Amino acid sequence: MSKATHPKQKPEKIDPPVQDPRLGDLDPEYIKWHEANHSAEEHRQRYFDRIPHEYADQFGIHRV
Repeated sequence: MSKATHPKQKPEKIDPPVQDPRLGDLDPEYIKWHEANHSAEEHRQRYFDRIPHEYADQFGIHRV
């Protein structure tokens, strides 16, 4: 019996959430989306030392 090979499916691309105009890319939902949809290195480069301290308690987002 031969095994049929299935092509690997690319993960479904999820559109980014709408950003709050006042917060821009520091909108908590956008940060969560970015972390889930980009590599750890890309996320670190974009958000290194930019995520407010209080986001850890309020939204569960840890600083990078």
